[in-house]
Amino acid sequence: MHVKIPCFLPVLLTAVRTASSHPSFRAGTSEAAFFHPLGLYLRRAQPSYRQRRSVCFMAGTGGSRSVRVLVPVADGSEEIEAVCIIDTLVRAGAKVTVSSVMGRDDRVITASRGVKIQADSNIDDVKDEDFDMIILPGGMPGATHLRDCATLTEMLKKQRQAKQWYGAICAAPSVVLESHGLLEGEKATGYPNAALEITNRVDGPRVVISNNVITSMGPGSALEFALACVENLFDADTALKLKDEMLVGSYEPVAC
Repeated sequence: MHVKIPCFLPVLLTAVRTASSHPSFRAGTSEAAFFHPLGLYLRRAQPSYRQRRSVCFMAGTGGSRSVRVLVPVADGSEEIEAVCIIDTLVRAGAKVTVSSVMGRDDRVITASRGVKIQADSNIDDVKDEDFDMIILPGGMPGATHLRDCATLTEMLKKQRQAKQWYGAICAAPSVVLESHGLLEGEKATGYPNAALEITNRVDGPRVVISNNVITSMGPGSALEFALACVENLFDADTALKLKDEMLVGSYEPVAC
């Protein structure tokens, strides 16, 4: 008995093998992707955002050394955003330094809803240190305190000049970054009302990545924002693993 093999079958089999060996498949895909590997193969034919970012990480940080992150805080910082950023990056394995810009000896700040946060240091204590990423929580008047801190402004400008990562969420993209020219030539988002001040505002996405700048909308997007920070400092697998462990419903940053 002679069986005629459809001409598309070899292509389909190749697609199945390619899709099942793809990193995104191994990291965990939807049932739809599992049962439709050809679709997954076609979507991933070009280097994905996550593949490109993983290459950037390996080239930019050396892979094996400790990843250092600075999270500046102030009276009036948004506590959900601050703690989401700190906690998620620590879970990923980063060495996170929380620094107060208020200059008090006890280093305790009162966040926007009255929660007390004790920082590891004052900002002047770490002004000469190098960080792989500097991330600003939002909240008011916290963002204005961050904006008015000359030491932090100098550190952020140094970070931009060195093409190292920095970012902000909620009011901080417009109040801090836009005010000091740190979003020049960059796409960004922020809290809806405050984001109107951003020159190259992107409407819609909850997390926006533009070159070495990450911005996000507010408290409700804080976990997604933190995961984007993890993905760009480490890799996609680390971010997706944390997403599952922390039961984050959706996570899809937009690279502009």
